Amino acid sequence: VELAEICAKSERFIGTEGGGMDQSISFLAEEGTAKLIEFCPLRATDVKLPSGAVFVIANSCVEMNKAATSHFNIRVMECRLAAKLLAKYKNLQWDKVLRLEEVQAKLGVSLEEMLQITEEVLHPEPYSSEEVCRCLGISLQELQTQILTPNTQD
Repeated sequence: VELAEICAKSERFIGTEGGGMDQSISFLAEEGTAKLIEFCPLRATDVKLPSGAVFVIANSCVEMNKAATSHFNIRVMECRLAAKLLAKYKNLQWDKVLRLEEVQAKLGVSLEEMLQITEEVLHPEPYSSEEVCRCLGISLQELQTQILTPNTQD
């Protein structure tokens, strides 16, 4: 567990906002078992699979230089901004929120209720930086320096 956490954290030194799923299963996998991996804190639980279940592992043969592009971080940033917008709308301390899970926990709502809140509050069209700033009551400079990572600022 400690090595998986160290490896996941090390990706952040190159600017990747990864979650650590690959590192965790690499260290915590056991032959003949499937794992449910959860974070904060990292833990892996054996999962019983139905008889005859199989895994198909495929390589897309697509290389990704996580340090050179923003592709890997875009979804992380989109979710982070969504969490902050929802927290602000619900009068929570939005500037401390990083994950949607935190908003759900602070509101004490079920997954279904969280989905309903999300659909009511957020629109499906992309948000501009200016709109995010207006909703959060911050400047573009604050958005870029305090929330976004260097490779997601544009």
